[in-house]
Amino acid sequence: MSYAQHKANWEVFQADTQKVIAKTREAHHVTARDLMKELALLARVTGDNRFSAALEALQENRLTDENDGWIRKWTKEGSYDPAPIFVDFIEEEIAKGRSLREVCAQIVADCVLMHATFEAGVAHVERIWRRAKSDPLDIE
Repeated sequence: MSYAQHKANWEVFQADTQKVIAKTREAHHVTARDLMKELALLARVTGDNRFSAALEALQENRLTDENDGWIRKWTKEGSYDPAPIFVDFIEEEIAKGRSLREVCAQIVADCVLMHATFEAGVAHVERIWRRAKSDPLDIE
């Protein structure tokens, strides 16, 4: 797929996502503490272990702070960090002869990375790769 095709796919998904977010923003706003309470209650009432597993996943992935608030900026230690996977994928695709720009565009489109613009997303993925190339221990 070309850069333009990746951009078009991203823009369609972005537009659809913004419609859903705009429509449901207030209806689904929940604090981390309230969500955790609901998950615990549902686990007890239903006996369904998936609610307990969801509660554990919130804690294991460090998505909440010590006061049961949402952590807005996740750390490498506290969440899944896709940067090393991006870097490996970029390396493999460049070795096959694809351009850095095209591969970064594919990542932004396929992973539906949320940025102000498609170009900003591509630039962000390029920076991740360039940083990894200059200092492999300092991946964003």
